[in-house]
Amino acid sequence: MIKKGHEFRVNLVIGEDDICLFCPHLSNSNCLKKPDSEIVLQKKEQKIVSLLNVDTSDTVILSVLYEKMREKFTLNMLDNLCSDCQWYSMGDCKKGFKNLKKGGFL
Repeated sequence: MIKKGHEFRVNLVIGEDDICLFCPHLSNSNCLKKPDSEIVLQKKEQKIVSLLNVDTSDTVILSVLYEKMREKFTLNMLDNLCSDCQWYSMGDCKKGFKNLKKGGFL
């Protein structure tokens, strides 16, 4: 768990990332879950990176990224970006986002 005060650094990427590494749908750095999965995911990731005004070649302090998310994202935006994800329906993402908006962490 990443706690308040830690200066954890992250890199945002478009495409395969550390979360994808063990997914059975990953093949040659592409998502093959559905025929258009890779294109759909990259468009969403590009939109998120653009909204956050982050360069994917930069390392970002997580607390700075959280602040940008608080400022730029709304729950409606999260619903539009993530509602078709199998994990989103579990509710943890929305719960984490609401906590983030209150000043907490994901």
